[in-house]
Amino acid sequence: MKVEIRWTRLALSDLRAIHDWLRERDPDGARRWAGSTKRAVSLLARFPYMGPTVQDLEPPGRYRQLVRGWHRIIYRVEGNTLFILRVWDCRRNPQDLTPIE
Repeated sequence: MKVEIRWTRLALSDLRAIHDWLRERDPDGARRWAGSTKRAVSLLARFPYMGPTVQDLEPPGRYRQLVRGWHRIIYRVEGNTLFILRVWDCRRNPQDLTPIE
């Protein structure tokens, strides 16, 4: 099963913020992180149910995640579309994780 990937504005904002932060400190590391994230999303496009369901967001079980290093790619699948909702740095306070939708 291959699905269409759609990024929410919030997820794109997360992506840019993380990449900008990394690029300021380690340009090569930022490129590696971007490549790793791109490969992870490509993998999700082929295997959308590979990530476990998330229990710390309401409603429990509605969302899935793929963890890569310090980052959670939080997503949900609807039919043939996979919505990437957040790219969350796990070192941040989980209470700051705003409502997904």
